[in-house]
Amino acid sequence: MQPRHVVPAVALLPLLLLTGCGPDEPPVKDGSASSTPTPTETVDVVDEKPNVSSIVVDGDSVYVKEAEGGVLVDIPFTLDPITAASQLSEAIDLEPITSVTPPDSCDGDLTKTTWGAITFVSPYASAPAGAQFYVHVDAEKTSNGITVAMLGGQWVGYDGSDTVAAYPGAELPFGVEGSSVLAYDVKSGTADGDPDTFYGAVAIVTADVVKSFSSPVHYWYDC
Repeated sequence: MQPRHVVPAVALLPLLLLTGCGPDEPPVKDGSASSTPTPTETVDVVDEKPNVSSIVVDGDSVYVKEAEGGVLVDIPFTLDPITAASQLSEAIDLEPITSVTPPDSCDGDLTKTTWGAITFVSPYASAPAGAQFYVHVDAEKTSNGITVAMLGGQWVGYDGSDTVAAYPGAELPFGVEGSSVLAYDVKSGTADGDPDTFYGAVAIVTADVVKSFSSPVHYWYDC
């Protein structure tokens, strides 16, 4: 009887590696996580600014219109000037320039906050109905290209005859020759009533073009 030769297990390892006969990999169940992590997708959040079409000045407020037709913000003249300026700046994405003018025969120091075509002025002595600031417009567009318009869509530089025709009965009797003063959005009173209650938005037409417009003002006041 021949003695049996015992082959050590370590001697079989090269043979197992060559033949592929080794322990099987454990199966991966469907839906289970693999050993390689999946990269997390990064989504960029874009803060889209609204598409502003124009700024409109009427007899009791300034409002910003969107291109889609809605109103982005409506700023009443009774709002405090700092908050009002902040709201307009945010709506049109433009920081203003602020200056102070010295006193004159009508008012004390005036703070003027301007965006290039439209200026907020405060305080002023002849403010009607609790208004804390008034608006003066003397150019067509703001510094970043937004049109500033009257209630009917006219702007500084617009045809004067067409503007007068757009507001029948609005022309006031104290315009000098070659110019017209239009009460284009009256908020209180009548031309033949109490001067203290007759106020709203006013436009100046000179040399057949719109020269400027402002609101709110007392129509019969000198200041």
